[in-house]
Amino acid sequence: MNEPEFPKHILSSGSEIWDWAAKLSAYEQHIDKIRRLRVQLAECGRYCGACDKWMKSRECPKERNVNGYSRGPSMKDFKCNQFVESASAQKHRSSKPGWSQTPVYAPYEQLGDDLWVLWYSHSESCE
Repeated sequence: MNEPEFPKHILSSGSEIWDWAAKLSAYEQHIDKIRRLRVQLAECGRYCGACDKWMKSRECPKERNVNGYSRGPSMKDFKCNQFVESASAQKHRSSKPGWSQTPVYAPYEQLGDDLWVLWYSHSESCE
């Protein structure tokens, strides 16, 4: 998806301008979605849920055992100083090593479906 060009010839009704504005809006929404997905991917390894010790009451300093059940922070809690990235998070992060080099304003054809696949594979460890 490329940024739409402003119409060269405009009729008296001005419908070309509204068509251009609709295309520009769709383009900007697409770029914003890419930006939000990239932020979500970047933050994926910063939360407690991506830690190898998460939900293990004997290893995680934030977890505690109450009547046989683990109690502690949610998956979205910020990581502590004993954070160890889990193997699954490392695997997801290394599965597409070139994703971070893609420019934010790259057209959709340049990003392809890789960004969506990468987001989907990380979304399980982020949520």
